[in-house]
Amino acid sequence: MKKLFVSILLVAIVSTATAKECPAINSQLNALIKSHSKSIRGLEYCPARSIIQNAGLELVLYTVEGACFEEKETPGSCGNAHYQYISGVLNGSAIKPFEVKDLGDFSAMKLTVDADAIVIHGNTYAENDPRCCPSVPVTKKLKVVNDRLELIVQ
Repeated sequence: MKKLFVSILLVAIVSTATAKECPAINSQLNALIKSHSKSIRGLEYCPARSIIQNAGLELVLYTVEGACFEEKETPGSCGNAHYQYISGVLNGSAIKPFEVKDLGDFSAMKLTVDADAIVIHGNTYAENDPRCCPSVPVTKKLKVVNDRLELIVQ
């Protein structure tokens, strides 16, 4: 009985600690991220969240791990691949998740906003980089078009 109580207590503590790892965002955006993660059957890796807020715009760069997509496995258990997305809310309207891999071999690190664009700062691969570790700094720019993000061709 004592072991059962300790196990339950440990699970409760771990669950609480995990929930606290996600930086706070508005409830509409949080629900959008949860819904998207659930739809691809993955789990968000909260410590990787990058948030920007600027004049009615709130954007989040977030990472979903172990996405199962169409596989019938337990959500979040389908390998160690991770997928990066950007989603947000502009003046109360949701912005659909944008998959960062659509930008090519690019690993996003953070978001900023300049006068006319959302800027994604990250790295791409040099010729001899291992697959884990892109090393060449790159920026990509996006703009909001209706309810989605589009790449600004540079």
